[in-house]
Amino acid sequence: AMTQLAECCKPAQGDNCLGYVHQGFGVTIHRRDCEHVLRLAEEDPEHVVQVNWDSDAEHRYAIDILIRALDRHGLLHDITGVLSRESVNLTAMSTKMDRRQGLVEFRMTIEVTGLVLLGRVLDKIGQLPNLVEVKRCRLDH
Repeated sequence: AMTQLAECCKPAQGDNCLGYVHQGFGVTIHRRDCEHVLRLAEEDPEHVVQVNWDSDAEHRYAIDILIRALDRHGLLHDITGVLSRESVNLTAMSTKMDRRQGLVEFRMTIEVTGLVLLGRVLDKIGQLPNLVEVKRCRLDH
C-alpha cells in the first residue's frame, strides 16, 4: 500500500505509530499520540491499522523542535554548528525575542534519520551555554 507521513505530527522512525487507511489514497502514518489519529480512531476505527517501521530503510524525517535560551552572541552559530556536525539539515526556522526577559525562542524544522539521531542532537544542543529548554514539538506553520 502507498504510505505517507502525516504533516500534523511528523512521525519518524522509532516513533510509536498508527496508520489511517484512506480509500484510494493509501495509508497515512501518524504518531500514536497525535490528536488527529486519535479522533479518527474514535470516529472511524475500522480504517485505523497497526504499522511497523522498516528498520533497514534509510529515510530522512522532518521534525519540529523548540529551543529557548538566554540570548547571547554566537548562540545561533553554536546551534547550527551542532546540526552541521551531526549532518542534520535545517529546513525551516523562525525566531522570537523577549527583550524584557532576555530570552530568544527558535522554532526549527530539521531532518533526521530517526529518534536516536534526534535524541543526540537535542542532548548536544541542550548542553550549550545559556540553554533553557530544547524539545521536540509541533510547529504551527
